[in-house]
Amino acid sequence: MSEAEKLAITSPWGNAPIYYKIKTLSTMKDAIQLYESGHPCGTVIAAGYQEEGRGRFPGRLWKSAPGKNLLFTLLLYRVFSFPPQRLPVLVGLALSLAIEDLFKVKTQVKWPNDLLYKDKKIAGILCESHGEVYLIGMGVNCNQERFPKELNDTACSLTQILRRQVENFHILKRILFFIKRSISDTQWKGKLFKRLYGLGEEIEVQQDEEFKGVLKGVADDGALLVQPENSSDILSIVSGAIRKI
Repeated sequence: MSEAEKLAITSPWGNAPIYYKIKTLSTMKDAIQLYESGHPCGTVIAAGYQEEGRGRFPGRLWKSAPGKNLLFTLLLYRVFSFPPQRLPVLVGLALSLAIEDLFKVKTQVKWPNDLLYKDKKIAGILCESHGEVYLIGMGVNCNQERFPKELNDTACSLTQILRRQVENFHILKRILFFIKRSISDTQWKGKLFKRLYGLGEEIEVQQDEEFKGVLKGVADDGALLVQPENSSDILSIVSGAIRKI
C-alpha cells in the first residue's frame, strides 16, 4: 500500500498502526491489503477522499467532498463470541456515544448501519468479513458544508450542526475507543434502545416483499424485531432496510 502516512494517534488496540492517505480508491480495499500483509487487530486506514467509496447495497456509492470528512476502515479480528450481524449495531452505538461524548449532540442509530441526526444521515457503516478478519468501514460527515442537491434533505454534517469546523482525527480516536468498549459491553442493548431510530413506532420494512409493523427492538444477535400489523407475532429481521411511516 503506497502513499500512506502513519498518524501519531494512540490506538486502543495497543501498537496497532493508524494510517492516512490523501486519496485512495477505497479504504476497504486498502484494509484487505493490510490484513494480507499481516497487520494486527485494530489497524486503521483513513483517507481524505475515496474514488470508489461504496455503501451497503450494490451500486450505491458513498459521496464525500475531498478532505472534508472522516473516512476509514478498521481491521478487527474475530476476537469476540457474539454473532457477526450484531457488529454493525454495536459500531453504530459506539459512533453515537462518541459524538455525544465529544459534542453533546444526540443522534439515533438506524438499523442496521446508519447514524441520523434529526432524521438526516450523518454517518454510514459498512461491515464485511474477509478471511479471519472483519472490515469495519465508516464515513462520518464532519466538515462538509454543502451536499449535492439530491442529498440536501437527507444528509447533514457536524459542521452544519455545530456551526464550526471539527478535528477529524480527534473524532477518529474517540470512535475507536468507543468501538473497543462497545464490543465487550454487556449493557449495550439498553444503551442502544435509548438511541434506536423508530423504536415503538410504525415502520415499513423494505425487503423483497415490503411490509408494515411496529419496531419492537433488537435481538441479542443484532436482528431487528418487528411486529407486523394485524399480527401478534414478532419477526426477526436480519437483512433489509427500514423507514418510518
